Amino acid sequence: MILLDTCAYLWFFSNPAELKTSASKALAKEREWLVSAASVWEIALKNASGKLSLKMDVEEWVEASLCHEKLRLAPLPPKILIQSAQLPGSFHKDPFDRVITATAMHHGIALITRDQRILDYGHIQTIAC
Repeated sequence: MILLDTCAYLWFFSNPAELKTSASKALAKEREWLVSAASVWEIALKNASGKLSLKMDVEEWVEASLCHEKLRLAPLPPKILIQSAQLPGSFHKDPFDRVITATAMHHGIALITRDQRILDYGHIQTIAC
């Protein structure tokens, strides 16, 4: 199992050529992928603010992506939300990144991300996308 951060999720379903080879290979070898509900929220907010333009309605885009045979939506139970507020070491304040990172920690899985702050974090396994 592997977790896609928001950018990896967007790129895989909108522009897969943007993904680095290492991320594409990691996805190909995993049987199950997770995406955090926080990523869905982040995409909806960016779309609503005009910072993101999808080729279809955001709800349709999310529904279509979640039909992929390998992708599963990771729920946000209180334990992950609490863990996101108590991440070990030094971590930035972006709530989406905190929840996504806590989700990877909770499941003990690698996170595919392009965020250099997360790649440098050191408390979770990451794969650059």
